[in-house]
Amino acid sequence: MECEPNILPLLTHWIESGRTLLLPSFVQSTGNYGLAEVRGFGEQYLIKGKYGILEPCEKIPRQLPPYTFPKPAIWLVPGIAFARNGLRLGRGGGYYDRLLAASTGVKIGVCFSCQLAESIPSTRQDVVMDYTLTESCITKCTSN
Repeated sequence: MECEPNILPLLTHWIESGRTLLLPSFVQSTGNYGLAEVRGFGEQYLIKGKYGILEPCEKIPRQLPPYTFPKPAIWLVPGIAFARNGLRLGRGGGYYDRLLAASTGVKIGVCFSCQLAESIPSTRQDVVMDYTLTESCITKCTSN
């Protein structure tokens, strides 16, 4: 989204270096997000999805947890704001919290430094980030 840092160069490098890239994709039948493997960023891989966000094309299979492919090692997670203790303020649907609930990988909240806060409201279902990454630094969250 326009209010989020552009991580496309990082994702491009990830693919070009031979790594697997899994992107979230809305699964209409479940009303949740799953993951789909993409191998590029052209129209054959990405389209505007449910919220106008680029996501994998419908022809690319989506998987919901438990995954049959290796579990993601690193999660780059968007948000409206992140607290220094790793809490994330999303857009209110709980989609990322459900997607990340059983994750074992490192969770990195990606935002602009102006989106870091001392604290934000939270619920029991909120998944905590291990790090935050901004245009100026990467920080280990205080609760992790």
